[in-house]
Amino acid sequence: MGPRAGLGKNCGRDSQIRGPHPIKSLHKFTNSSETCPPTIVTKHIAMAAVEFSALEQKVDELIDLCDTLGKENKALRAQQQTWTTERAKLIEKNELAKSRVESMITRLKSLEQD
Repeated sequence: MGPRAGLGKNCGRDSQIRGPHPIKSLHKFTNSSETCPPTIVTKHIAMAAVEFSALEQKVDELIDLCDTLGKENKALRAQQQTWTTERAKLIEKNELAKSRVESMITRLKSLEQD
């Protein structure tokens, strides 16, 4: 007899259940009228738990990243607002200086003509 003898047709597919959905494969065992050794079911549950734990960790990392990026975005928007305000003040000062220089040029021209 082979290594799967006496295990039933759904059991012993250990190497094939390593796909993306071990729970679906495990579902075959739980709904089957055939029985599987508890070690195979336990192994698949453990594999699913490990995969779920890894997924949970990745989701937690993404949540942390979102929080960090949100804080960074808020800081950058505040900095942008500060620079926009500073730019407006500098433009106003530049216009005032330009106006004064034009006024001086006009006065100098009028003094030259006198």
